[in-house]
Amino acid sequence: MARDNGRVFGEETSPKEVVDLALKSGCRSISYTYTEPTIFFEYAFDIARLAREAGIFNNFVTNGYIEDEPLVAIQPYLDAANIDLKSISRDFYTKVCGARVEGVLASIKKYKELGIWIELTTLIIPGRNDSDEEFRGLPGLSLTSVGLRPPGT
Repeated sequence: MARDNGRVFGEETSPKEVVDLALKSGCRSISYTYTEPTIFFEYAFDIARLAREAGIFNNFVTNGYIEDEPLVAIQPYLDAANIDLKSISRDFYTKVCGARVEGVLASIKKYKELGIWIELTTLIIPGRNDSDEEFRGLPGLSLTSVGLRPPGT
């Protein structure tokens, strides 16, 4: 949406319209992405509920920060989450993200406990999160700490 003099231009679309458009297009799933889905959680929740009723799957593409209460609330309608685990380094999260990796790991664990399919993505930033330690530790340390197994184990 374009901005002009503090106004945001675009079209309002109701949750029902989103689901109707997905059905009309033959979509089997809706992914909530490009803007962190927890930013528009209530809207995503309303769409996900209607999508589930229509037989459409729901997927969050997320930075992994979510409190337990909203995650538990959306669990009946959320099939999967692609979580961007930026690093396993506390230092990286503090300096680069201004956040704490422990929050993301706790959320990953909660997604798993709730039975929501998890896919982890780590975008490699040369000079930031591409050390040998990071590459060796990322598949094992972060996954085992949340009750998951690295691929091939």
